[in-house]
Amino acid sequence: MMTGKFSEALADLDLLISLDDTIYDPFYLRGSIYESIGDWEKAAQDYRSLAAVITSNYENPQLLELAQSALAAAEKMEANR
Repeated sequence: MMTGKFSEALADLDLLISLDDTIYDPFYLRGSIYESIGDWEKAAQDYRSLAAVITSNYENPQLLELAQSALAAAEKMEANR
């Protein structure tokens, strides 16, 4: 079950993403929250979005590697459910 703080953080991150979906931080943070609460499908979705934002708007191989690693972990956990 999600705590109030996670719910509040998710609402704030949803708002940030709706205002500007070209910034990668909210996708990473929201994906991390979904991971923490065991919602691997939503975590993987956010990590896919993170990788897309990084690929489209940033030239930073380390960030892309982080996004791909987080996505792989979330997809593995989702498959093992």
